[in-house]
Amino acid sequence: MKFSQLKIGDRFHYRNADFTKTGPLQAVADGSSSAQLIMRSAEVRTLDEQAEPNSTGLSVREQLH
Repeated sequence: MKFSQLKIGDRFHYRNADFTKTGPLQAVADGSSSAQLIMRSAEVRTLDEQAEPNSTGLSVREQLH
């Protein structure tokens, strides 16, 4: 998924760290208070996509649908 496809407030993984999107080109790393510039075209993974399937074998996203 591209960074530009995330909504503000979405959490994602990028370059070995977890972030929260705070603006159209900005995000804050977990445990940090300073924003970083992230290119719109940057490939990111939402934290849901990384979630391990639970005992039902379904991801959290699949359970909600």
